[in-house]
Amino acid sequence: MKRIALSMAAAAFLSSWAGALDVPITVKETAQTGAVSWPTTVVVPLPRGQYMNANSFQLLGPGGTPVAAQFDVFDKWWAGDGSLKHVAVKFQA
Repeated sequence: MKRIALSMAAAAFLSSWAGALDVPITVKETAQTGAVSWPTTVVVPLPRGQYMNANSFQLLGPGGTPVAAQFDVFDKWWAGDGSLKHVAVKFQA
């Protein structure tokens, strides 16, 4: 079982009240095939009004080391301020 911490910090242009968001991600291989380095996608819900884009998000592995990842806007709070509602995180696990 791999445990990867998702650390998403607010972009510099956002107010400091937005702060940081730490989302623990646990990836578990359950098929018992011994798969390694498998493409993985996780959709992370976000609080309304705190993140306007995914430019400054980062994925951190054990010990805080950066993990290569792609962040895609999955949904926005359309009825509100247009901030991000969900972001899809794609990486090799």
